[in-house]
Amino acid sequence: MKGNKPFVVLTALGLVSFVGLMCFWGQLPEEIPIHWNNAGEIDGYGGRGMLVFFGLLPVGLVTMMWAIPKIDPKRKNYQKHQGLYIFLMAAMTLLTIVLGWMTLFAALGVAVPVERVVPGFIGATIMVLGNYMARIRPNYTFGIKTPWTLASETVWRKTHRMSGFWFTAGGFLMLLAAVFGSFIWLAVGVLLSGILFSYVYSWRLWRKEEHEKGADNEKEG
Repeated sequence: MKGNKPFVVLTALGLVSFVGLMCFWGQLPEEIPIHWNNAGEIDGYGGRGMLVFFGLLPVGLVTMMWAIPKIDPKRKNYQKHQGLYIFLMAAMTLLTIVLGWMTLFAALGVAVPVERVVPGFIGATIMVLGNYMARIRPNYTFGIKTPWTLASETVWRKTHRMSGFWFTAGGFLMLLAAVFGSFIWLAVGVLLSGILFSYVYSWRLWRKEEHEKGADNEKEG
């Protein structure tokens, strides 16, 4: 991607968040919450050193996502969907920052609505990505990467355009689930079915394309 400004800004945001979290180190108990169930109840604890991991996770994540386009064999295509990729990088960085602070608040005894915040954030992100999925160009990291989408740019384009409807709907349902506290399994079901659809649809498109190529070769022969 051209320019390092998004990487610098998000990295700085992650480091500021980390410093803020560490300011509360002395107030932390020996064990802190590290996992919640679907009802938002804490069901897992770890040593307070886990907060260091959660605090540095945004920086590690944005660094990884910044490096990926530089090593992808189809890295030139990232220029064509740069805005969407930056959006995903920002959304994932912000989500991990939010998770770090929710972990801190929970450790200090402050009630946090994890069961609403996390699905809501993820649902909104998926809904946006689904709406613009047709803009993603072939690459080996970002998008729907099946053996058949990677084998044909036509299959890639058609699969992303059609699958975008599924992911937009699934993201919207997940957002509703966060707001109303229900529908979460319906949302997950739609997203999972969208993944299955992407595989089957891309395979069918590829098989049709190969059949047409074979028919053309026979005519030429």
